[in-house]
Amino acid sequence: MASQSASIALGPYSESYLKTFYRAQFRTTPKLPPPNTNLSGHVAIITGASGGLGLHAARHLLGLGLSHLIMAVRSRDKGHIAKVLLQAEFPHARIDVWSGLEMTDYGAIETFTKRVNQDLPRVDMVVLNAGVAGMKFRVGSTGHEEMVQVNFLSTVLLLILLLPVLSAKSKASATGKATHITMLGSALSYIAEIPKNMDAFILASLDTPKSFNQSRYSLSKFLLTLLFVRISQFISPDRDGIVLNLIEPGYCKGTELSRDARGGIKLLVKAFEGMFGRKPEDGAWMHVWAAAITGSETHGCYLQDWEIRPFPKVIHQKAGKDFTDLLWTQTMKELNFARVQDILEQFQTR
Repeated sequence: MASQSASIALGPYSESYLKTFYRAQFRTTPKLPPPNTNLSGHVAIITGASGGLGLHAARHLLGLGLSHLIMAVRSRDKGHIAKVLLQAEFPHARIDVWSGLEMTDYGAIETFTKRVNQDLPRVDMVVLNAGVAGMKFRVGSTGHEEMVQVNFLSTVLLLILLLPVLSAKSKASATGKATHITMLGSALSYIAEIPKNMDAFILASLDTPKSFNQSRYSLSKFLLTLLFVRISQFISPDRDGIVLNLIEPGYCKGTELSRDARGGIKLLVKAFEGMFGRKPEDGAWMHVWAAAITGSETHGCYLQDWEIRPFPKVIHQKAGKDFTDLLWTQTMKELNFARVQDILEQFQTR
């Protein structure tokens, strides 16, 4: 196992969430890259790159001289529209759209990772930005609730399948720099709680309408945070050539959280965004900082407001560790078709 991350070393999160939110939204300005930053020759993959934070992160990276961008998207048409806009701004960059990355389809995720392995000799950074939010209960083809599926299960699968691929490419690269994998978390994990009145089958319990409420998005990111901590401990940046970090870009305007809202509720959500939300182009600088600027000091860390921050306090508690053990077992079983545990154990035995 890798050494303790700086976020773990900070101890449990202890301030109020309102203080964290206020500082992030009103007392923090984006930290821009150093003036001499030059990403010429670098290759980046961004999932969910056809809009929102992903598109803004793509624009920022290209503005820093990125040579090759892979926009991993679900919709070919939306991806093409985004590419045309970016290519007009950055005519000398190579911009490829890889469509068909449907995060509710395990097969699509496996196909994508195989393509990364086969088609890209070099990858310097991957931003796992794709996610979903909403106010309605939806179940995908896997039988799992949509936000748990996309934000947690499928993201974990994509991450683990990419690890050996990116490690091999990083160690074969002449740059001597580790490949960064940056994942999209949420400060809402700070106020998420271990679900109550849940039987031992965590994933199955979350697939019922009666278990669904408006905190499901924060719960999905909380589950991701728990397993991010566990997975990052299998990886050593020096040995494996990978830096893995988890970011909070801030509460940004244009979020999907209001996609199911109607009437007065939608107006209230939009008004809240207008008063408190960051511009998405500002939030996207967090993606850039974590993926292209930071070093191995951020491995296994949660990053917010351009700083290393602590994890939720439950991670340090026995109840949280017991819950994580159970969640880990069930997730490894769910994803066993892809031999994810074998992949991680290969890193552990290096």
